[in-house]
Amino acid sequence: HFSGEVMTDGRMAVIAVSITDGSVNGVSLNGLEAAVVIRSDENLLRGDSRESVLFVDTSATDAQKTALISLLKSRSGISLGEIRSVSDSKIALTVNGLDSTVVISTPNGLLYSAKTNGDECLVCSMPGTRWYDPLSRGAVVNVATVSSQSLSQMVLGEKWTRGFETAAFVGNFRW
Repeated sequence: HFSGEVMTDGRMAVIAVSITDGSVNGVSLNGLEAAVVIRSDENLLRGDSRESVLFVDTSATDAQKTALISLLKSRSGISLGEIRSVSDSKIALTVNGLDSTVVISTPNGLLYSAKTNGDECLVCSMPGTRWYDPLSRGAVVNVATVSSQSLSQMVLGEKWTRGFETAAFVGNFRW
């Protein structure tokens, strides 16, 4: 949302996708999920100096993993910067309007979890007014309030827990 935080926040994004119908180069991705954590030293709207960690569905074949990575890198329109690692992960994403949950875990433990509570904005008098669009092109989204989220991603040196902030884009898109 519009605020002074553009100078001090917005330097991280966690993007999770659940593919209902699609393929890349003839490789079906139906039913698979993927996620990426992107980090920058400055707001993602301003900075191109980024690094990221990718997570691909543990049930994906090698060809599907390659296709999922290609999808995140090229079709999304998101600048991932330097990809520091790619991990097989269990990703659970559900979206029902503004109610959504996402959990990303590996055999080593929980990496990220977030839940939106169905509210568009806790305090804003102009719901949906944003200071930048979602990072992915072609997304049709709503701004949602995150009731809780936590990240423990040591490859990028990030570990935090946050809650009750208008900090999520939730919706559908077609690449």
